[in-house]
Amino acid sequence: EALCFGWIDSTAKRLDDTHQIRRFTPRREGSPHSRANIERLIWLDSEGLIHPKVRPSVIGLIEAEFVFPEDILNEIKAVPEAWKHYQDLTLPYRRIRIAYIDAARDRPEEFRKRLDNFISVTSKGRIIGGYGGIDKYYN
Repeated sequence: EALCFGWIDSTAKRLDDTHQIRRFTPRREGSPHSRANIERLIWLDSEGLIHPKVRPSVIGLIEAEFVFPEDILNEIKAVPEAWKHYQDLTLPYRRIRIAYIDAARDRPEEFRKRLDNFISVTSKGRIIGGYGGIDKYYN
């Protein structure tokens, strides 16, 4: 994982019919980490995989408590089936999905769309699939 060394990868681009290319670059100092990357860092740290020179720069992210917004939790609680299944979800999955919803707070229509989708999927006892292999960190 590039994060172990303080690097970040870009989206894969198609090079030709059979090859893709992905650029890796050092993270810019002060650039924000997505919740998905924070969960990756938590997992990588638990496995002892983060380079010792990088760990001091990410330990604050790894140890920071995630605060679940009450308004989002209340909306989930308002749908009994969603709340029942929500409580069975892993903590990393909940943090990733709730952070994704919360990130759209300044765009009310998008916020509502994300929250409604999460509640709909969760009430059916399903999870929203990830991208870039993030599902591995849902456990």
